[in-house]
Amino acid sequence: MGDEFEKLLTAMKVSPARILILSYITVILSGSIILWIPIASSNGKPMSYIDALFTATSAVCVTGLTIRDTGSDFSLFGQIVIILLIQIGGIGYLTLANLLNIFLVKHISLFDKLVMKESFQVFNIENINQFIVRVIKFTLFFELIGCALFAIKFVPQLGFAKGMFYSLFHAISAFCNAGFSLFPRSFEDYKGSLFIVGTLSILIVCGGIGFIVWNDLYEVIIKHKKRNLNLHTKIVLSTTGTLIAIGFVLFFLFEISNPLTIKFLTWKEKILVALFQSVTPRTAGFNTIAVGNMNNYTLLLIMILMFIGASPGSTGGGIKTSTFTILLLTSKAYIQRRREVNLFNRCISQETSIKAFTIFFIALSILSISIISLLITEKGDLLKIAFEAFSAFGTVGLSTGNSINNVSLCATFSPLGKIVLVVLMCIGRIGVLLLATLILPPKEEGAKYIEEPIAIG
Repeated sequence: MGDEFEKLLTAMKVSPARILILSYITVILSGSIILWIPIASSNGKPMSYIDALFTATSAVCVTGLTIRDTGSDFSLFGQIVIILLIQIGGIGYLTLANLLNIFLVKHISLFDKLVMKESFQVFNIENINQFIVRVIKFTLFFELIGCALFAIKFVPQLGFAKGMFYSLFHAISAFCNAGFSLFPRSFEDYKGSLFIVGTLSILIVCGGIGFIVWNDLYEVIIKHKKRNLNLHTKIVLSTTGTLIAIGFVLFFLFEISNPLTIKFLTWKEKILVALFQSVTPRTAGFNTIAVGNMNNYTLLLIMILMFIGASPGSTGGGIKTSTFTILLLTSKAYIQRRREVNLFNRCISQETSIKAFTIFFIALSILSISIISLLITEKGDLLKIAFEAFSAFGTVGLSTGNSINNVSLCATFSPLGKIVLVVLMCIGRIGVLLLATLILPPKEEGAKYIEEPIAIG
């Protein structure tokens, strides 16, 4: 089946990958034009186009890096546009378009199925129609539940209309792992609220583990299909839990004596902040303390978490949790001189291992080039500039410059520096491997040559 699809893709002049990328670019450019018009700004004056483009890209790529304060610099119309762009970027414009086709004409074309396969990285297209419908259902379920929970707190504080809008906005932003907030200091004023921090964390994790996992859990637990969970689901859930636990412990130990972050907080606040700051770098972008006040080694820890990111087929970016796990397992197997990479009584193919290392290498290369470019165009500390680049690539949105007015450090960047981050956000959302296959399309193998050993390491 896979070979037939590859032949079909080769025969097509426009590949599904190219269609997928063009759809993101189209939505970003359309959103930037809408945000550029005066009605989108709170003062009734148009912002610079580069700021509108940056905001639209950050929203569609569900990043959360902001160079304008979402709550004060944008009108209600502008805020509605931003949350719509986040929703479209989170589940995909093509998902919505194909859902419409399913309801109107009862089917979608083979080409559209291939595009959706690329978008969500599903393993086959046999039940893609059902999968698309479930993606919408999962999204609405979690966002509406999140909205209802937030409303319990926000409506009494802000009034019904404003409270409901804030609840819906942050529920969508959290589940889509976008990190946009209408509050001036993100969620720093709620750092001691178990209810708010817990709701945010659950929404972030639910959006970050991916629709592939939710579909598998739905079929096994709800539909009672007599089979075990897929290996992918087991890897994603175990890796996600492990990273959150390790991140929580390390953040707590790194910042426990920092008077600018958690030293003088209550024990409840210390634990909640440490837990949330372990969850949010997984491409969410909200913060409950000022990121710029953290120790340098804590910032480095967060950069690693941002680089790993969420899971395949999710609303997040990064190299993905499954890629990270395969990297570790393959390295361990090679050191132990084992030919096979095994996990949960299953064998990982050599092709999967090579794919993981390829993603890792390309991602580091892109980040290195981007950081060097930013160091040339901008004046600033290496660590803080690198932090912005990792945040953009991981579609996270955390910044060392958002301690006062929820505006990222990149707000001070030159137009060229902002463009670099725009490109990074797009690459992080689309995926490095998908982009690489467009630059270097598949090529048939030629003659097989004699192997000769070389020294490595």
